Amino acid sequence: ASQYASVANYWKNRQGTIDAVIKNGTISGKKDLEAKFMKWAILPANEVMYSGVLDNIKANYAQFSNRNVERNYSSQLQRNAKYIPVAYQLGSLLKTYADQDANGKAAMKTKVTDAIDRMYDGFNAKLEGEMLNSMVNLYQQRVSKDDASATLMAADAKNLSTLAFSSIFATKESALNFVNNPDRLKIDADPLLKLANGFYTDQKLAGDKYAKVDEAFAKNSRIFLDGLRKSQPDTVFYPDANSTMRLTTGSVDTLPVRSDRNYGGINEKNNYYTEINGMVAKYKKGDEEFDLPQDFLDLVKRKDFGQYADKKGFMPVNFLSNNDITGGNSGSPILNGHGHLIGLAFDGNSEALSGDIIFDPKLQKTINVDVRMVLWIIEKYGKAGHLISEMTLVK
Repeated sequence: ASQYASVANYWKNRQGTIDAVIKNGTISGKKDLEAKFMKWAILPANEVMYSGVLDNIKANYAQFSNRNVERNYSSQLQRNAKYIPVAYQLGSLLKTYADQDANGKAAMKTKVTDAIDRMYDGFNAKLEGEMLNSMVNLYQQRVSKDDASATLMAADAKNLSTLAFSSIFATKESALNFVNNPDRLKIDADPLLKLANGFYTDQKLAGDKYAKVDEAFAKNSRIFLDGLRKSQPDTVFYPDANSTMRLTTGSVDTLPVRSDRNYGGINEKNNYYTEINGMVAKYKKGDEEFDLPQDFLDLVKRKDFGQYADKKGFMPVNFLSNNDITGGNSGSPILNGHGHLIGLAFDGNSEALSGDIIFDPKLQKTINVDVRMVLWIIEKYGKAGHLISEMTLVK
């Protein structure tokens, strides 16, 4: 179920980003920026280096726009249809194992069985079969044939689960059975392994095909950004620090009050935080997003918040800050000016999903879980007060 949810959430977030881009006028803002750049770029001193760069970037996008669609769908397929990466990753290992003599097999067996244990941890064959059918079917529907994996496009998406269930890689037990009875001819003929190997071979060929286009796009992007900086010498540009460790400063901040949101009660004018009664108000038994454990509900009903309730009487859950956040930042510590941990970053607000494209200081916020909520969960809900005793709490 979590895999289905991850796919649904991915596309929900993508749609949210599109909605935010439209609502916030992000595209028109980008066009205005480019128009100003072009006025500077066509000046005699700048023309040779910069005047054609936007046209070059546009041509790059035209060359790989369909390829980017394929990348999105193949990425989701690899993340959520585990039969393909399982067969691919274990396949080469099992082939090597099958080629060994008796002594070699004995030396490798523990390594192989450990790898199988890891790969099949939490593996549900029925679910994975359904995911394989669904994700390949989706890929076939949405990806341009010119950019798609020929292997996947030729597959019978309705019956791939049957193919998987007949494979060496169908279950942990079937994989271990192969280890005990290795047969190189059998693994070479395995239909799921052929599918996985074909898909990854197609991915490599596509990467090779677009390598020069990607290289040209990267070069043109560098020229454009260089020109932007020179054309606006007084502007402080947002740094590209993706995939690096960073420390950023910010402060607790509010969002503009929205007429379609009723913050209500104690939080009516202070829409920079949420409190636990709001969680309970959204509670829906059995709902994937809004279900809550009964022990949790009982603690809230008794107002058993211990030392973690705010001095105003409510139990804090989340608060906003004006930091930026992007994929991979979840779990980052939020520290006050004294270096004390006051929360953990985990999400961005819906109004600023266009932040994937442009940073808007009025709308871009980070949602942080209040450390008091974290400590309350540990001590009261998790009954792990001994962990709290090992910490130094600053009030």
